[in-house]
Amino acid sequence: MDFLYSVLNFIGLLLYLVVILGIIRGLCTYELFSKKEEWRNTLLVIVLVVIAPLCGYFIRDFAQSKKNLIRFERIIERESSKSELDRFSLLSISTAFSDLTNKEKEEAVEIIFNKFYDNSLTSRCEFLDEYREFNIPFIINIKNCTESEIAALYKDIENSKDESAWKSLSKKINIQDFLDNAPTNILDSEFNKWKDDDSAWRRVMLLDSITLSHVYLERYPKGIHEESARKFILDEAYSKCEGRDRKITSNFSGTTTIAIYNRSVYKIDFHYDGTFAKGKIDIPKNSYREIKLPNGYYMVSIYSQKLHSKGIHERITCDGGCIPYDLELKFGR
Repeated sequence: MDFLYSVLNFIGLLLYLVVILGIIRGLCTYELFSKKEEWRNTLLVIVLVVIAPLCGYFIRDFAQSKKNLIRFERIIERESSKSELDRFSLLSISTAFSDLTNKEKEEAVEIIFNKFYDNSLTSRCEFLDEYREFNIPFIINIKNCTESEIAALYKDIENSKDESAWKSLSKKINIQDFLDNAPTNILDSEFNKWKDDDSAWRRVMLLDSITLSHVYLERYPKGIHEESARKFILDEAYSKCEGRDRKITSNFSGTTTIAIYNRSVYKIDFHYDGTFAKGKIDIPKNSYREIKLPNGYYMVSIYSQKLHSKGIHERITCDGGCIPYDLELKFGR
């Protein structure tokens, strides 16, 4: 197949050559074109000059598109042949996918779905997490199908009038997937039940005490159940931490100060990413900065284009007090 599209690509180039020959023909016989009896030749040259490059362009565009898709399929096969498919392989596929033209993506996205996903609700949600940003018909169709299934699932539980049935929702669909993929009217219906602090917390406990605890804190940052919400989240975060991190058993709604001394003559970036916050702060040369983070578990690191550190890239437990960093930086090599 690759050879066939190479031949088509060559034919497209030949059509460009025809245009050049037609122009040369016209220049060489320019005087004859003004004669009535030469109108056929004149028309032929004009048609060649106009039509041939258009045909050549579309033929080459088609051939190149198919060759790109063949290369993409080879990447798919290479990644799927690995002993363990992980997110890194999906990331490399996503990168190759983004290099395709919009027209090529419409075919490539179906290849990805058929190779790595199935038609289950969970699988479709995972697929949309990766490719939702591409506004092409196939993805729109998957999105509409997913929204319809989530809406039907939600309405079935709501119509059952059995309050305990809500606990089954998280068994049928991950609550984060529900929040990301449910249609607007269903989300509105759900959050209408969050009309006050106690009602909101009741929904958190009915549906999911981890994911929705974050939503509760966003809607009621100083709510009655703030400490309970933070405790749920921190206990979950601790279960995913490495063994060296200690568990936070008190002061769930407190803060920790991180103090950073930059003793170099260059600006550095201090990055943090964890339970309740994510971001970075710029620290100018020879300066001191403080940042207050809600208690939790965080990865912290520093970055500079001109410097390297003594290995500051670690997970920390913020449980109140102050965590100091005295950064003695050296020139990078």
